[in-house]
Amino acid sequence: MKKRLLLSLLCAGLMSSALYAGCDEGCCENIERGPKQCFSLYAAAGGSFTRCTDMCVDTSSGSFWPDVPEGYDSDLGRTGFIEYGLGYEWCDWLTFIASGQYRDTMDFAHRQTAIPVFTDDECTFPPLVCTETVITDTGCRLFELDANTFMFSAIFDLTNLCGCEDWWFGVQIGGGIGFTHFNVFNFHLELESEIVAEGFPGDEFTFTVPTRIRDTMYSTTNNSFAAQAFIGLQYTACNWMKVGVGYRFFHGGDFCTNDFVTNSRGFNAADNAHPVDPWQGRLQANEIYLNVYCSY
Repeated sequence: MKKRLLLSLLCAGLMSSALYAGCDEGCCENIERGPKQCFSLYAAAGGSFTRCTDMCVDTSSGSFWPDVPEGYDSDLGRTGFIEYGLGYEWCDWLTFIASGQYRDTMDFAHRQTAIPVFTDDECTFPPLVCTETVITDTGCRLFELDANTFMFSAIFDLTNLCGCEDWWFGVQIGGGIGFTHFNVFNFHLELESEIVAEGFPGDEFTFTVPTRIRDTMYSTTNNSFAAQAFIGLQYTACNWMKVGVGYRFFHGGDFCTNDFVTNSRGFNAADNAHPVDPWQGRLQANEIYLNVYCSY
């Protein structure tokens, strides 16, 4: 994940350096305001640091999902993103941008311990006949999440709004709304079990079962409302190019898992599909970005 994040930031830097090298030498020394260029190509790249998913899982009595001390909430780690779009300058201080955002696959991993599965007063583990058996599961619940977003944003240039059009640096704030297409896949539980059996008279035996895969789900997709708010600095490199850096709060929307598993938790072999209550989570992230505007 760290390599993907660094790669996104490196791409952003190389993109800006290559475009800046294309500016005429000395053009930044005396920026002239030529004819207004309304349209621009927009590109950005950066790093995304996800927040807790506020995972909602039904653990009430009778539910498939056990009520465990660790709960089910976790973040989705860190990842990189790229963004491309088309901008339109409505006036000197207001620009609209329609863009698509692609984020690298995010990973959910949450470890749970001391999950009591069942007790049995009389059971047999040949050649042992036991009076009581306790099976305790310890495992890690995992899934992967893809999120692609279409966003329509409005950007306010505070420097131009205050009448300082000739400044090389400017302050920008803005926000946007859109939708995110989610894909939740590779959902499963990596399970380890410890079996403690009491035999006659009071003998105790402990078995450790190797890691198994349980509670698997097929992939599922859904769409959700998305929004963002950002603030940044912008540098006018030449008449047709601007480079910026900033911070963005990204609300990707709500996602959910499938509503059945293809095998159930426990010691027995895999069984048929079993209906369950889906997990419901939320994608939110703090992001840093480097962007480029090229007017034409």
